[in-house]
Amino acid sequence: MDHYPLASIRTRYHGPTDHRGSRFTATADDTRDRQRVTVGCNYALDIDANHAAAAQAWLDKFHGLRQVVLTDTALVFAGDYYHTWTDRGAA
Repeated sequence: MDHYPLASIRTRYHGPTDHRGSRFTATADDTRDRQRVTVGCNYALDIDANHAAAAQAWLDKFHGLRQVVLTDTALVFAGDYYHTWTDRGAA
């Protein structure tokens, strides 16, 4: 069975401020209410892995009970990463 991407998740890097460390936000591009997750930077990972971790955190929060997986980093544009995902449990 083929699994086609359902939607994209946009991740963005936010640099440190005087009060917060570096962090990443993940937002679904297909929702009107802009479901968002913010995760701190894991300095043991490279930039690509941090973006993927933020996208996975978004999936875990909003689709944690389903069999969803990241399928690819589809596009990097102007510093934003766009990740595709699919639902392995969908018929």
